[in-house]
Amino acid sequence: MASARAGAIAAIVVAAVLALAAGWLYFALRHAQQAQKQLAAEQAALKKDVQQLRERAAAKAEQAAQKDKRIDSLLAEQNALQDQLAKKDELEMQAQGLREQNAALAQKLAETTAKAQQASVAHESAARELSATAKTLADAKARSAELNRAYEALLEEKSELAASGAARRAELARIKSAFEQAQSEVARLTGARGIYTVQNGDSLSKIAAFFYHHASRWPDILRANSHLIDKPDLIYPKQVLIIPK
Repeated sequence: MASARAGAIAAIVVAAVLALAAGWLYFALRHAQQAQKQLAAEQAALKKDVQQLRERAAAKAEQAAQKDKRIDSLLAEQNALQDQLAKKDELEMQAQGLREQNAALAQKLAETTAKAQQASVAHESAARELSATAKTLADAKARSAELNRAYEALLEEKSELAASGAARRAELARIKSAFEQAQSEVARLTGARGIYTVQNGDSLSKIAAFFYHHASRWPDILRANSHLIDKPDLIYPKQVLIIPK
């Protein structure tokens, strides 16, 4: 009986131990399940935090990229502005050069205008002088032609009269002197080399050969004296001719 009682007690003890172990295991399992749920919740929260951190990091990276783009855009604008400023400086230098050229051209234009005005005044003066000279030359040629006719007529008249009085000789000398003066004036106005008194046996070709060493230049003498003669054989001794250069 004692052994049966001991076996019963042992069985009760074992049952109690097993019950305690089962209870402990139950509470341990419940604790483990709760810990596992808490861990799962913490992992989920951690994943959520990580996701939020990743999203924030991506947003910051996007912001950084936008900033980089903005910086690049600002640098490009700055470079463009610097290029524009450089071009502006170059254009300003070109404009300054053009202004200086315009000033120089304006100065030259003013000088040219002044010279043109002076030339115009000189031209008008020369035109007046030329007109006066032309009139003087025309008058001198007319006077010379008139004296030539008078002198030629007196010479013919003298040759026809066997005796000439002192008054007629004086008149002939006066006409000759006036004729020479008139021809000298025409020579001066036309820039001729001088005058020449025709001698017996002279011809225009002989006179040309004497002055120019070329008889072929007789037409020059004829043209210079066209107010007196129009044909080379119409000259007469003692006639005063102009010798051109």
